[in-house]
Amino acid sequence: MVSNYRNTFADRHFLGRLSEELSDLIAQQSRELMVDRGIVIPPKSCSLMVAIDRHQPASARMLADALGRSHQLMSQKLPKLVGLDLVETIADPNDGRAKLYRLTAHGEAQIASFRHLQPHLERIYIELFEEVGDLSAILRAAVDALEKRPLRDRASAAVC
Repeated sequence: MVSNYRNTFADRHFLGRLSEELSDLIAQQSRELMVDRGIVIPPKSCSLMVAIDRHQPASARMLADALGRSHQLMSQKLPKLVGLDLVETIADPNDGRAKLYRLTAHGEAQIASFRHLQPHLERIYIELFEEVGDLSAILRAAVDALEKRPLRDRASAAVC
């Protein structure tokens, strides 16, 4: 009985670690699935590739805003995509100091392959959610709840 309590407590208390473990597992298994289909896009950069495709040419700031992520994260991910010849930089005609990003021909072929895979991924996630519940809805509700009322605010009501 104590063992179950400990696991339950650890899963709750270290929810960030558990969420990261799930994210890493999804990325690893997605990578395997994608490699089988000749897709070299890093799994944790798929949403960025879709955003580049949708907004190109786009600045790192524009992509960060489109994805609701930090500019710093975009500045880390974009050079990796450039290195994989998925994305290229061009000068911003409105600001000579700024770079814009767009897909290369290889990147366009890769995003087309990824889009072809998306319906299959959708079926995979539907099956998973039928098995365990709608993780997307649960995670989104948790993010929304913590944005509305952060842990610090909740701590004042809890016995610490």
